[in-house]
Amino acid sequence: MRKWFPLVLAVIVIIITLLAVELVVSLAAPQRLLTEINAEHPEYEPFNTMTDFGIMPEPYSEGYRYGERNQKIWVKHNSQGFRSDDEYYLVPGKTNVALFGDSRVYGFGNDQDETIGTYIQEQLGDSFNVMNFGVPGWNLDQEFLLYMYLALNEDFKADINVFFIHPNDLSLYLEEFKKPLFMVDNVTDFGFSLFNYPVKYPKEDYELDMLADKDRRSRAYKGMDPLHRFMLRHSHAYTFFNGFRHRFKRMDATSEDDVNLAPFRLDAEHIYKKSYRHLCLLSQRMRLDIETVGSRVIFVYVPADFQVDEKALEEADKYYYNFDPDNFDMDKMNTILDDCWEGADYVDLTPVFRQKAKKTRLYNTFLGHWTPEGAELAAGAVAGEILTI
Repeated sequence: MRKWFPLVLAVIVIIITLLAVELVVSLAAPQRLLTEINAEHPEYEPFNTMTDFGIMPEPYSEGYRYGERNQKIWVKHNSQGFRSDDEYYLVPGKTNVALFGDSRVYGFGNDQDETIGTYIQEQLGDSFNVMNFGVPGWNLDQEFLLYMYLALNEDFKADINVFFIHPNDLSLYLEEFKKPLFMVDNVTDFGFSLFNYPVKYPKEDYELDMLADKDRRSRAYKGMDPLHRFMLRHSHAYTFFNGFRHRFKRMDATSEDDVNLAPFRLDAEHIYKKSYRHLCLLSQRMRLDIETVGSRVIFVYVPADFQVDEKALEEADKYYYNFDPDNFDMDKMNTILDDCWEGADYVDLTPVFRQKAKKTRLYNTFLGHWTPEGAELAAGAVAGEILTI
């Protein structure tokens, strides 16, 4: 028995060590285990559907997802396909506020009660009715089109309409998005023609693409070694170390297609000039149309994480090669929008975010979306502007 004692003791020590590592990783750096709420699992069900406006959440869809720091979050959509426990309608006697934006306004990565819409409602109080029409992946063209549809077809005219603009809105002309597009009349600079509406991507084709993606996931899942698959389903530590080699995939900082850095590159102005002009002219036309019917409009500029967090910019060379910080003007978009929106109700979140980012993490680690603290900070700035109207 004694001769086996060192071996048994070693096995016990190894098991305890592995369990301790698992516990530490699960608490300090939880992973996206390969379960049904992981987008790579064959039984994962996307909430999306194809509409005339493009891809948006399926009405009444709900369930758990992985969110910030890979924590489980609850996501629920109403009958209109927007992220809310309740239906949206205009409330007589209250100031009705409509929020339009992309995944940051939607609250991607945050729990159901941690979206900017929830925080604005809390800060404004019961005399206001705040409705969040944020949709992941949408741009300003889709948001304006949704506003027009609600106002014209459903007589759904909110008192205050808030549009959030992020730098990736400038990617409009650089990729083949399956989205509607307002084309500017080059003669008048104020006339627009609507293209690709309804979206030329039949729902049947979209569903076939989703089935093909599910089949891909299923084949990859079944093709895994059983032990490897089991560990990915149940072990945070194993998943962490298995994916570590993929964490530092670097991108080219000089690529014209990068929607994060390229809009701020000094040598890419000729690429984005058309997009800047489009964004400016469309927003000016939106302001005219909305104020003509007696409603108010607020534009909100949402800065990218590296615009406000010095550490994010300093560490950019870890994720990009050919990165030269002197080739970027991180206030470029702010300067253009300051001129474009002169005289309009306009909130630039950059200053308040830069100040707060010195002490608080405002962006999560997945695609630069807001943390709950970031969403709440943005809500405070927007609510303050709403109260001045």
